[in-house]
Amino acid sequence: MFIGRQHETSLLEELFNKKDGKLIVIYGRRRIGKSELMHHYLQNKTHLYIDGLEGEHTPKQIENFINQISHQLKNQFLKNTKFKTWFEVFQYLTEHIFNENKKFVLALDEFQWMAAGQSKLINQIKSFWDTYWKKSGVQLILCGSIAHFMVKKVIHSKALYGRIDLEILLEGLTPNEVTKLIPNKDPQEILRYSLIFNGVPKYYEVLDKNLSFEKNLNKHCFSKNSFFFTEIKKIFYSQFKEHSTYKKIAQLLAQKNYTLEELAKKLKISSGGSLKSYLENLELSGFVKSYRNTITQSKKGQKYKLVDPFLKFYYSQILPHENIISNNIGSDIYFRLVKPQINPWMGLAFENFCILNSRKIAILLGIENLTTYSGPVFSPTEGVQFDLVFIRNDKTITLCEIKYHSSPVSTIVVKEFSEKLKKFKAPKGFSIEKVLIASNGVDKNLSELCFFEQIITGNDFFKN
Repeated sequence: MFIGRQHETSLLEELFNKKDGKLIVIYGRRRIGKSELMHHYLQNKTHLYIDGLEGEHTPKQIENFINQISHQLKNQFLKNTKFKTWFEVFQYLTEHIFNENKKFVLALDEFQWMAAGQSKLINQIKSFWDTYWKKSGVQLILCGSIAHFMVKKVIHSKALYGRIDLEILLEGLTPNEVTKLIPNKDPQEILRYSLIFNGVPKYYEVLDKNLSFEKNLNKHCFSKNSFFFTEIKKIFYSQFKEHSTYKKIAQLLAQKNYTLEELAKKLKISSGGSLKSYLENLELSGFVKSYRNTITQSKKGQKYKLVDPFLKFYYSQILPHENIISNNIGSDIYFRLVKPQINPWMGLAFENFCILNSRKIAILLGIENLTTYSGPVFSPTEGVQFDLVFIRNDKTITLCEIKYHSSPVSTIVVKEFSEKLKKFKAPKGFSIEKVLIASNGVDKNLSELCFFEQIITGNDFFKN
């Protein structure tokens, strides 16, 4: 069942209805649903959909390309024809497939593999695009799961400069859309799933819809050869060439947030170009985000934070039991070793969930069109940190306190928040709005106190 992506689909359809050809780039992390989006969009359109081969060089990529189009076109003669270069392949498409009187979509998936990590294919596409395809009304979609390649080598390439009509960074499904992936579940149970899997569609497909949250984790995360136990290797190996270095960075950031200099010291490498490049690639992939002292917008003290929910869960809860899982030592590992101590982690995961879904929070607060920045505040000079802050163009700063509890939050939170508020120095001319985000809501006493201007509950995330 295809869920969501109405905005992306409407953008693609709008371009398809234009007379001239359009060049589109789609990218995003593995498992996010890029291929599903394209398959859904390509229905009822004359098209070719080609999938690149991981780890293969150009001759094999060309052979695979021809095999796929011969199968889709039901052309046995084409399958037996040998093509040595991309030029020959594209010349064939231009002369025999693309028709100036009919719209045609050419979708190239896992494009970074098809290009074999090089720019030659991109340069060849540029030549045919300028000379033939754009005039013929071809809609060309280049899609890839290695974000830094798609951004640096495709979107920012000199060859395609000024030619790309649409860029789509495909992100996770919204919390409300997640409810459709696991129907008939209580909002609090959906929230627990979301703290680990956020909006990654593939992850919800793996789950057994008839099992509870805890039984699903036990089965799919804490048993040998289970999907999520082995997923970590696929995430880094398929995304990054120096995958071991990227894993080290992610594992360090799973423990705490670090500045560039702190990371360099921990990794025993220079804080110059290479480390910055690693971090930039992790950010492009959506695994890491950098946050400044957001009130002053100063880069001083900028910290890097691991924000991918599954990676945070893996390093904190799965990795410590890796040997036990690998050697099949006992069963019910989640229930025996993880469940008794998982609540503090769930609290941190809820903070991360709120940061990732700050746009939804802004909508709930009615400040979506006022917000100029959202994220946590790290302010070492004042010794204070707020989980989530919205800086607004109406000279207001919305400070959010985030609490994950199995029961409604009591008035104790007022004292905690007030102590932090004393240390917080708002810029001159700014007023403060206090917001509480509580997973299970608040008790009657706190509600009647009216200390917080607005209160959001965990259930609110899953409403339209």
